[in-house]
Amino acid sequence: MKGLSELGSTLTGVSQGLVTAMQQLRIHRAMCQHWGFEKLSVRLDANVAALGHSLDALLIAVLTAEHTPDLQGLGRINVGQTVEEIFQSERRMATDLRDLTVSVQRILPASEALARRALEDLVLLLTTQVVTFDQSLELIRQMGIQNFLATRA
Repeated sequence: MKGLSELGSTLTGVSQGLVTAMQQLRIHRAMCQHWGFEKLSVRLDANVAALGHSLDALLIAVLTAEHTPDLQGLGRINVGQTVEEIFQSERRMATDLRDLTVSVQRILPASEALARRALEDLVLLLTTQVVTFDQSLELIRQMGIQNFLATRA
């Protein structure tokens, strides 16, 4: 049982990171919506939903490890003040969470197929998010923020 408890605690740590990322995305989504950037708001909402599906899969793995998830210990939320800062903040959050997930994958026993699949899917999702935020930041650099907002927000 000790191994299951350690596994559950490790997976709960990733789950806490996911909840933190979702809360930050929700704040940024609301800001973009308030500023009238509907396309960005919808895009961030899709990211929240995707992370929510990953969280569900991870929580099932935690429960399968006979561990009660504790999602009270959330991490630091970094709220951007501009669209560019929002993208930078979200990129950092996705990168940090991806790095944590990869480190957990390395110590995960091969026998934990359910948890391994949930973590693999999460790494893929986070990598996609990092690339998307990188692309948006590059477009801002090339086009300028005003043109970006006029055409992409």
